[in-house]
Amino acid sequence: MSSSTFKSNGVRDSKQKQGKICFVGAPAVGKTTLMKMLSQKMINKQYFPTQGFDLGSVSFNGFKLSMWDFGGQKAYLKHYLSQYIHGADLVFIVTDSTPKNVLTTKELVQHAQGLLPQDACRIIALANKQDLKGHMDPKRIKNILDIPTIGICAIEPEYRDELINAIGWCMEEIEKEKMNE
Repeated sequence: MSSSTFKSNGVRDSKQKQGKICFVGAPAVGKTTLMKMLSQKMINKQYFPTQGFDLGSVSFNGFKLSMWDFGGQKAYLKHYLSQYIHGADLVFIVTDSTPKNVLTTKELVQHAQGLLPQDACRIIALANKQDLKGHMDPKRIKNILDIPTIGICAIEPEYRDELINAIGWCMEEIEKEKMNE
């Protein structure tokens, strides 16, 4: 007997495809909050830095996704990022949308791209904290980071559907590519 879960639209699905999503970025950019948003967990407004990594999972649109939230401290990123993103289908590089953080994030994007075989997985920027004064426009961030970018505010639940749609689209594209190999 196979286990079954519910899609986000309430339809039972017993043939879920597996996937791995990683959230990478500097400290305090919203990686943990994004994971909580996707999991529909209570979002704590107080900041607690992730030490090492946290794991979570979410199921929707026929996919069961493991989510990895990697601590943003430089020592972790420098020494463990390659192990952490190994086998990922989708890597979200998270920025807090401030000019200083976006420039730092550019270095992280280049580092991640250098660690992954070309076309091994999708790398997408999440321009978080779009609600804060002084944030950069996602189009500008996309031009600087040179990767697809989604503007988001992790503490606002209405952004969840947009992020789920983006993840679903990416995972479907990845599945199509796997079938064509």
